Amino acid sequence: MNFALTALEQAWWLLQHRDDYSREERINNAIALHEWGVFAKRQIAEIVGLNRELVRRLLHKPERTGRRLNVETIPLLLAIKFSDKEEWPDLLRIAIDRGTSVGMCALLLDVSESAIKWLIREKEEA
Repeated sequence: MNFALTALEQAWWLLQHRDDYSREERINNAIALHEWGVFAKRQIAEIVGLNRELVRRLLHKPERTGRRLNVETIPLLLAIKFSDKEEWPDLLRIAIDRGTSVGMCALLLDVSESAIKWLIREKEEA
């Protein structure tokens, strides 16, 4: 069986279980999460439960991803991923209202930004 996590699923898992890991394991988790190239160092620090300064020194890629993520919306984004498409507009609106950008939603859900905007606009116009 080939089981591969997406960036969203890995972030959710690490966020839910970060207290179960030692400091060394959290550092390894930060490095693994960084390899996706999706999350900013600040977001990685919050997800894995490490100090931002430590993560900044560990990871040598530019800080900015250009996408906002409220780490508290990760469970919601995972729920969106596995929900019926009819439920997406309302759930996406909640994630966006809580501070996660359309671009980050699109990246983590593997859909285009225009599709997300269209879904929300269609719902609001109905």
